[in-house]
Amino acid sequence: MFRNEGRTIGIRCHNNSNSPLYCGEGYPTRILASIGLSFDTDKMDVEIEKAKKAVLAGAEIITDHSVSGDISLFQKELISNINVPVSYLTIYELLSRLDKAKKNRIEKNMALELIEEQAERGITLLTIHATANQQMISNHKKIEDRTILSTSRGGAAILDILMKTNEDNVYWEYFDDICKIIKKHNIALSLGSTYRPASVCDAGEHDFLYWEETKLMGQLVETCINQEIPVMVEGIGHAPIHEIPNIVRKSKEICKNVPYRVLSVATDIALGLDHISSAIAISVAAANGADLATCITRAEHLGQPFQEDIIEGILAARVAAHCGDIAKLKNFERDKAMSSARANCGCHGVLDAAINKEIGADSLIRYSKGKKDGEITCSMCGNRCALAYKLNDTLV
Repeated sequence: MFRNEGRTIGIRCHNNSNSPLYCGEGYPTRILASIGLSFDTDKMDVEIEKAKKAVLAGAEIITDHSVSGDISLFQKELISNINVPVSYLTIYELLSRLDKAKKNRIEKNMALELIEEQAERGITLLTIHATANQQMISNHKKIEDRTILSTSRGGAAILDILMKTNEDNVYWEYFDDICKIIKKHNIALSLGSTYRPASVCDAGEHDFLYWEETKLMGQLVETCINQEIPVMVEGIGHAPIHEIPNIVRKSKEICKNVPYRVLSVATDIALGLDHISSAIAISVAAANGADLATCITRAEHLGQPFQEDIIEGILAARVAAHCGDIAKLKNFERDKAMSSARANCGCHGVLDAAINKEIGADSLIRYSKGKKDGEITCSMCGNRCALAYKLNDTLV
């Protein structure tokens, strides 16, 4: 599950260690979808059903963002109900346990034992926020012109604790111990970004905090590569499209070209329409080397997404990722199949090449003029369809 000096990694599914999901160099952009319990009153079965529908829509990794409720029980149920890798951010459950124990500092043993427990539970992609440390706190205290300091829920919580205790981050201090646990359980590690830009105004070459954190991530990546531990880095959030190519390329270079994951939107003003803003950003990021993308729904910045929001967000991300992959992988196979079918059969093409066959089939019926001689007829061009002419025909 570790290839090409970490440029390609495999993430295994809890119940199928022989067929990992490969991502990175040479592979299409992988899509992650998020679910989870935000309040004690949230229902487990509702979130598990969201995860099932997300997988059917094309999500290749499910990320649990649970911060409340019985997280351990929920994850066991989630893992047993889906057949794709499940990822989690270890700090979320640790914060929940700290609250219950009425503790205000992160202890080494508690943190490392929880990582082991989560791996044993079946989490096969684990995110840690190691670079939310005292070095970065010193850096961010120098900054006066950043619009939003941190958009990372886990990273910001760690910063809050560290600034109160003046201690350093246990995930940074004991990273070698964490690597031993990751290797022991044959899972993959994701380095969470605390200072990814939360405003398009902040992103770019001038974003001091992002680049300083990326350099620290590069150090951790090197440790992982030396130990042949599958690792990925979490990259940009909000970023304008003209900055994305350089950010992705430079970040990957700093981080030894291991898989790079984006959680991107291309503008800050698409409130209620962030799935569109994200699709634009994903497409540009994938074209320039991003390897994974977390789908953003229209509910981003508003609240928990409904099931239909997640499906919509995944489909938008899949279209965007495919557009980027055409540029990245130069693979036109599906598009060629669709275009050839349109040349021979008309504008509906062939469903086998469509991003989603069900939506394609439903749309054919919805937008048709009905059936003629048993075939669905298009309602667009009448008798003036350009596709009715072949290359050697004479156009009149």
